[in-house]
Amino acid sequence: MTPIMSPILITNQKTLPTLMDEIQIAKTISLDTEFLRRDTYYAKLALLQIAIKDTIYLVDTLTVDVRNLWNAIATTKAVKIIHSGRQDIEIMHHMFGILPNNIFDTQIAAGFCGLRAETSYAELCSTICNIEDMDKKLQSCNWTRRPLTPEMINYAAIDVQYLEQIYTHLQRIIIEQHCEDAFAEKTYNLLQDTNIYTRIVQNSWKKIKYYKKDEKFIAKLKAVCAFREEAAQIMDIPRRFFLTDDHVIGICNNPPINEESLLRIRDLSTYLIKSEYKHKLLTLCSTIS
Repeated sequence: MTPIMSPILITNQKTLPTLMDEIQIAKTISLDTEFLRRDTYYAKLALLQIAIKDTIYLVDTLTVDVRNLWNAIATTKAVKIIHSGRQDIEIMHHMFGILPNNIFDTQIAAGFCGLRAETSYAELCSTICNIEDMDKKLQSCNWTRRPLTPEMINYAAIDVQYLEQIYTHLQRIIIEQHCEDAFAEKTYNLLQDTNIYTRIVQNSWKKIKYYKKDEKFIAKLKAVCAFREEAAQIMDIPRRFFLTDDHVIGICNNPPINEESLLRIRDLSTYLIKSEYKHKLLTLCSTIS
């Protein structure tokens, strides 16, 4: 599929002013991001896609400083249209410390309009825009690759092309059903409450699949997961590179009491055993045993 609107690729700072001017007068701004999150804890932003009226901008965030651009987007009164935008907003919040106002997430909205809670962008394009040929094979490609191929540019542009049309359709239904307040409250709770992005360490244990339900085990799990999360953030590595979920469960079941017992655990990562975190983990284990 080829986008109806030919995208404008922005690769240097000099071409940003025109886009900044457009943002200041826009009524709606459709947004998406492409990023890489393979060998790091924090996603590496590679591309920022913006659609305003009949123009799509693809901003190369590897060559363009988008701090001021994001501040302008976040604070303008325009409706920011996204689809399943939790990761996109988390990335920008981590990089720039500011959350956008006036968000309309089409996936959240779909749930208020009688569609299933996790409706995909492709499904909305099919249902609302009669667009069937949504090729998602580039979804997991390396977006830090340069130059961007025509296929990558095409894919990135399509991801924002239909958002305004979907927004118009879903917003009308939400207004007709008089559920604007409920929708706004859910959007805030899922995307705009700053506590969402500061509770990651404390809530990281909830991502672990475990079978013991006693309070003592859960207390250990919370402590070890928080330790893992903090270390992964500081070293900017995926949490599994530091301790796998299986290692976390094993340590909670049998906390090592000294370095010898720690090193008997199979396949521990070098990130742990060759850093000061080895001793920090032993100190933690001594308090939870």
